[in-house]
Amino acid sequence: MQRLLELLGPAVQFVYTCWDRIVLNGYIERLQRPENLIYFFHDVVGIACIEPAVLEQRTNAYKAWVRRVTDELGIPVLAAPPAPPKGVRKEDFVQPFYRRLKGEPGIACVLTSMEQSRTFVSYTPQWTPPSGDANYRFIKACRKRFLHYYWYALDPVMGPMSVRVASYFPFNVTCYLNGHSFVAQELTRAGVRFRKADNAFLGVADVDALQAAADHLSATVLQRRCAFWVRRLVPTFSPLERAALQPGYRYSMAQMELATDIVFKRSAPLKAMFQRACELGVLVGGAERTTHLFGRHITRRYQGKLQTVLVTSTPTVSFATKPARTIPATLASDGDWTTCRCCATSWRRPTTAAWPCRRTCWPAPSIPANWRRWPNRRWSASGASPV
Repeated sequence: MQRLLELLGPAVQFVYTCWDRIVLNGYIERLQRPENLIYFFHDVVGIACIEPAVLEQRTNAYKAWVRRVTDELGIPVLAAPPAPPKGVRKEDFVQPFYRRLKGEPGIACVLTSMEQSRTFVSYTPQWTPPSGDANYRFIKACRKRFLHYYWYALDPVMGPMSVRVASYFPFNVTCYLNGHSFVAQELTRAGVRFRKADNAFLGVADVDALQAAADHLSATVLQRRCAFWVRRLVPTFSPLERAALQPGYRYSMAQMELATDIVFKRSAPLKAMFQRACELGVLVGGAERTTHLFGRHITRRYQGKLQTVLVTSTPTVSFATKPARTIPATLASDGDWTTCRCCATSWRRPTTAAWPCRRTCWPAPSIPANWRRWPNRRWSASGASPV
């Protein structure tokens, strides 16, 4: 980045660095292991037998609370799918709901989604335990697919953010925040005029104030704002249960992106740089240079086929690894290239014949006379399908 600034310094209008996408995982530390769950229900709640219905009771109570709160406050609840439509980002889909808040802090909408996450299961053992306890149950941590709630909130400090809450024990949460939204909130409170498009500032009246606002974001601010919304959106516990689960939710970093944005005065230097980057991509992106990108050394023992396909309509180069058992089948010839009509696999081969490239493709005819000379192919002597 410093080298780029040295080369294109006169064409740069301003530069700033700030945090971009931030994802924090929240979890109750004393509910993460099976023994923690057993202690919680046996000694704190006072339930001797932890049946699946006991765990589901907490889930049903939380779902009922969500329905009651959203109905009372008029918060839209949308299921995914069909919301948002395919190809539309969630952030773009919820923008009309944020505009309904008119800048006031609150919940814009709630999206529901069936996703994989960590939870607990309880089941009766097949044999009676040596202790003879009829209330004994196996408690096991696993990953299941169940309902999650995405609460989209407008925070007075962080701006637009969202909190994903799992509807099953141990009610883990995930907080999604954005550093650019935090900087926008800081500049608005300071009265600094700026122009922002999506995830970048295109213009600002005071560049120093922009960088100072970005530097103000700290771990304390993130934890305080996440705790503010988590306390209001997660399932509630009784005072006795909260005392046993202290210190409550803890947060760990799942993803943090640091962005350095360079705003140019005009686009001519960028066009020249983009053209040169495309030329270097064509040079470096060939199949014979795969080891440079993926760290895999290609030798004669490699069981597969490599090819470089140059798309002339756009300045991009794509290359793919073809497995050794991929065999031409039902081919449509276009010059020196052949394409399988059933799975759209293309490669260079002088002959045209009807062969299945996979076992799920069209049926295979008889074996051709020259099949033994095909390189890197293993065939069964009794049939026309590959081994």
